[in-house]
Amino acid sequence: TGNKTDNGLGVQVFDDFLLNSLSAGLWTVVTAAIIAGVNGVARITGLGSIRTIDFTCFKLGNHTVTFEALVKHGTSGPIQRIGLKDSNAGTQSNEVIFGYYASASNWWVQNSIGAVTTATDTGVAISTTAFQKIKFVATASSVAFYIDDVLEATHTTNIPTANMGILIYSDGQLDVDYVDCRSTSRV
Repeated sequence: TGNKTDNGLGVQVFDDFLLNSLSAGLWTVVTAAIIAGVNGVARITGLGSIRTIDFTCFKLGNHTVTFEALVKHGTSGPIQRIGLKDSNAGTQSNEVIFGYYASASNWWVQNSIGAVTTATDTGVAISTTAFQKIKFVATASSVAFYIDDVLEATHTTNIPTANMGILIYSDGQLDVDYVDCRSTSRV
């Protein structure tokens, strides 16, 4: 089940996709694709993306934003991005994301202010057979990226200040077991 919590102190968006569907009132389908629940995961097949309905609920500022998801790539998937963005596009914008391109075999991480980007190849191979936990902890001055609880990169430049929401984008197949994003204060 999914929920968005705003208790005046912070915001949390969480969905574990247990009902084999996107939680009503939490997600908007942005790009048409096959998006279905399969054994408690959200599966995007083909060119598709989903985003939180409130696409401005997170902002890096004088507080901490923590994003975490458990994901597995399908055997096909030339482009995949998951994280926080200020637009629906799969292209660069104000964002803090994990990504994958078919021309590479590893997870890469990036944060951008418009077209100005800081990106790192983590050296960690994506998996098509096992779920991997991806996580970042972001503030106004740094973003720390983790894969399976191991710190893989830290960025201190090009950290966006725009309001952002969760975007999950795939051009292939991507399974998402859960997504959890929380902020220590409201936007």
